[in-house]
Amino acid sequence: TTSQEEGEPLAVIEMPTTVIKPGIWAVHTPLGGEVKATVFESDPQAYMLINYCGWHNGVLVHLWTAAVTRSRILTPIFRRHLISLLEDHGFHFMHSKIVSW
Repeated sequence: TTSQEEGEPLAVIEMPTTVIKPGIWAVHTPLGGEVKATVFESDPQAYMLINYCGWHNGVLVHLWTAAVTRSRILTPIFRRHLISLLEDHGFHFMHSKIVSW
């Protein structure tokens, strides 16, 4: 869904997953429960920044944040731009890891 309200997420993408083993995830339709990824920053021609949350012991918790790009190559300038956007939204290098593939 999309929102026209200022300060609301640009979009919410339903993206249920199961971790098969570390590094391999399956996306599927769950039986009961829901998992959503929220797009909190985007440039439709270049990237989306997404928060992924799920339920743990009845509490909604943050699981991961992702930067999804249309480019196969991240130039140093574009990478710094994405990192800056992540930092603007609370990402801290001292407490988090960046994984790219």
